[in-house]
Amino acid sequence: MTISVYICPKCGRPHSTEEFRQSSFCRNCGKFLSVSHKRLQGENIRKREHPHLMGNLKDSEKLVKLRELVSEINDCLRCYEKFGDMEERDRIRIRDWCLQGPWLFPPDEFGVNGFFGTGDVIFICPRPSTGSFDDPASKLFYQLLRKHDFSNAHITDMVKCRSKAGKVSEKERKNCVNFLMKEVEILRPRTIVAVGNDVYNELKGRFHDIIKVLHYSAAFRWNKAEILEEQLEEIARRRTNQTQRD
Repeated sequence: MTISVYICPKCGRPHSTEEFRQSSFCRNCGKFLSVSHKRLQGENIRKREHPHLMGNLKDSEKLVKLRELVSEINDCLRCYEKFGDMEERDRIRIRDWCLQGPWLFPPDEFGVNGFFGTGDVIFICPRPSTGSFDDPASKLFYQLLRKHDFSNAHITDMVKCRSKAGKVSEKERKNCVNFLMKEVEILRPRTIVAVGNDVYNELKGRFHDIIKVLHYSAAFRWNKAEILEEQLEEIARRRTNQTQRD
């Protein structure tokens, strides 16, 4: 069985036919989508066109559930209070046009699966900003993940919607925590990693064995990439030791 999907040419995010009909712009990066980006999801997808969703991931029950969760996140309007007299679909479009809607870590062309990662490690960041993802700090983060064999780690944010840099509000935490818990329930990871102090302080009471690493933006800005790399090396060693014990 094959299903039509529309693959963003910039970030690689797959869109269902329903999503494409609702908006011709990528839900992640805003890139314009056209019928030329239509693909058949299944055996007819060529690996060179979408390598990070091939192999075992294609048939993974976890990946199917993550895709369903993406749709649920994209349709959430709990924090968006503007234009309450308009239809829900129009409100979602306006929210996304204004870069105030959900953003999820995209796969890259080198094998990092981003939000679609189904491995046994979850990296939880604070929240997406309104900036571009192809900035040097983000590239550093993905480069280090690839180097230390975390390409299939699940990368997510504690709060899903974009905002300018700043603290996460109590309302945002409350509205997004269920999404995060669903991710944990789907993936059942061995290791949960808090990226930065804010995430660690917020979640250490919920996950008693959570590990903290330096935020990749701070690592790049303050020339501390070596510290972040050492922390990732230690997590990789722990994972290897745990696997050998099992």
